[in-house]
Amino acid sequence: MVEFDKNNKVISIEEKPSQPKSNYAVPGLYFYDNSVVEIARRLQPSARGEYEITDVNKEYLRKGKLK
Repeated sequence: MVEFDKNNKVISIEEKPSQPKSNYAVPGLYFYDNSVVEIARRLQPSARGEYEITDVNKEYLRKGKLK
């Protein structure tokens, strides 16, 4: 789920939250630059034991590059 501010800028993104902050889901079509390789390399498995694409997207958000 993705949350936007009043200017439609992404302010948070969560994988399967129990209490979603919005009604906006991320449909699953992604385009990344080459930095995705290093971002993915540093990922750790989630509590579910999976590598989450949401964690990649969160890193882009943290860097101010998620649109």
